[in-house]
Amino acid sequence: MRLKDLTTVMLRLYGLYLLFNSVPVLYRFPLHWHYPLQQNQVIDKLMRIDGAITIVLYVAVGALLLRFASKIAEWIAKGVSDNGTMEVTASSLVRMSLAIAGAVFIVHGIQLLVYSLAYWYLSPKGGLESFFMSRPELSLEQKAKIVESVVSILAGLILFLGKQTLVDLAMATRTYGRVLPESDGKQEDGE
Repeated sequence: MRLKDLTTVMLRLYGLYLLFNSVPVLYRFPLHWHYPLQQNQVIDKLMRIDGAITIVLYVAVGALLLRFASKIAEWIAKGVSDNGTMEVTASSLVRMSLAIAGAVFIVHGIQLLVYSLAYWYLSPKGGLESFFMSRPELSLEQKAKIVESVVSILAGLILFLGKQTLVDLAMATRTYGRVLPESDGKQEDGE
């Protein structure tokens, strides 16, 4: 089994996991719209938003992973010499595992970020009349949730993209819009 094949299987398993986890939310989702679950309208709206986020995010990412697992696996496994044997090296397994863990962190971070921002947005400051006028200050817990979600997304991107892709991306953004001088193949001193 090649690394690409193993990575494809693992990505498809994660896609199925996301799709199966969206099913309980999917069958409860219509109930959130017709029957109030809490006495507080803000909490009801948050539960509806959280259900919608979960369904859309899990179904979309799960379907994309099922559909494009082999292309993503090719991208993850690029640069690894693979002779088609049953041997998979430890470093290639680590690379695959980190990429899949990165996908998990990204999905979790996006869900938590949208939920935290929706919670902040729906929290009125001083009654219904000021609901559309101003937002309350972020509490320490809300700030912590937003930081946690951003860190989760960034960690997921770092794990998923890998070191070399991040270096290439940083170099591309650093040189964006500038014309670089032609090099004649000679390295300058100090480089």
